[in-house]
Amino acid sequence: MTTTATTITASSQRSLDAVLLQRRGSVYLPDSASSTTPDVLAGVTLLESDLIDRGYLISASLREALAALASPALATSGAALLAHLDADLGADRDHTPLFRRFPQSVPADTLAFWTDRVLAVLLQAPEQPCVLCGTHGSVHPVSPCAHLVCRTCFDGADFSACPI
Repeated sequence: MTTTATTITASSQRSLDAVLLQRRGSVYLPDSASSTTPDVLAGVTLLESDLIDRGYLISASLREALAALASPALATSGAALLAHLDADLGADRDHTPLFRRFPQSVPADTLAFWTDRVLAVLLQAPEQPCVLCGTHGSVHPVSPCAHLVCRTCFDGADFSACPI
């Protein structure tokens, strides 16, 4: 058995609210104010629309808890919530679509496309006919990953990365 020790620096530690959100789906909020103002309700609506853009819906109880916050606390909590979700969703990374003309060029049968890719990566051998179409001499390695790809089955003009 091998044990690896890791050191966590202060900059890489996640806050309690980030850990609760990631592991439990719970949102930690500070103590609430006593009254709800129209500005706070407008802020909650804007936060809710930002969350919907990211694919999240808030529950009625979370909406009530957010509406009970003071305006500065709502702004701080909302910004932190969005930042944590963006970090979990990978918003800080560049996302390059596999298909150059995305979404128009996405295959209609994505399951069959995925199955072909898995078969090609698992079964294709160099200098052998294509495992999908049987064409001789059409299988070549892709640069820089060296996956073996049939030029007949996978049109390189449509892919912005390795088709496998």
